[in-house]
Amino acid sequence: MGETDALLQFDHVSMVFGKGGGAEGLTALSDISLQVRDGECVCLLGPSGCGKSTLLNLVAGFLQPTEGSVTLNGEEIKEPGPDRGMVFQEPTLYNWLSVFDNVAFGLKMRGVAKTEIRERVTRFLALTGLAGFEQFPPYELSGGMKQRVALSRVLVSDPKVLLMDEPFSALDPSTRQEMQSLLDSLQDRRKCTILLVTHDINEALYLADRILVFSARPGRIIDEIDLRGVSFTDRRSEIIERPDMTALHKRIMEAVTQKE
Repeated sequence: MGETDALLQFDHVSMVFGKGGGAEGLTALSDISLQVRDGECVCLLGPSGCGKSTLLNLVAGFLQPTEGSVTLNGEEIKEPGPDRGMVFQEPTLYNWLSVFDNVAFGLKMRGVAKTEIRERVTRFLALTGLAGFEQFPPYELSGGMKQRVALSRVLVSDPKVLLMDEPFSALDPSTRQEMQSLLDSLQDRRKCTILLVTHDINEALYLADRILVFSARPGRIIDEIDLRGVSFTDRRSEIIERPDMTALHKRIMEAVTQKE
């Protein structure tokens, strides 16, 4: 991929926490160079503590790299912005606001006109299966529905990049599959660029255009699985049944669990 093809670019990025006052610090990420295309879904896999969430926080603008740079459309990321939206493992909703007002919150803070807010929020609640729940408080919703609200709240701002930090890991298996299917459907419709952190290899194989496997800390990219050229009739069943998918699952598992 040439530099002009990349929406997101990491150029020799390292991240060290706690460095200063003579302390060595903890190196979370080491010399990450990576490009992400517009409209691509990239899944990040690796052992706990390898820096996957740190990488998302760098894109979100919550952190600045110790070395190197992270750029979006050629502009270095220095702070958070509405062109990047984060979906966390927990929904982090405002329980005193309705579903509608939770989704509308960011648009209101930005001064978007009321008529546009209503149109956009209504559209995304319909897309995420929440039509009819506009006036419900979050505490009356199931875990999966709360996460749909959180996803709607991010998507309604039309971010260029959707950052997802294990957003489905706390859900039961059936609800998790529903949310994966919803995200896959939304990706087909909107072609949003997605960076998704997961520990679930089958989830990555189901959703990703590319899978990046990280080493144990300090995190480095040690393998890349490109699924864009792979043809599927029914991806969810075929990642379990097809020999080539079984081989990829084994390859990823071995990479994730390898010792330094």
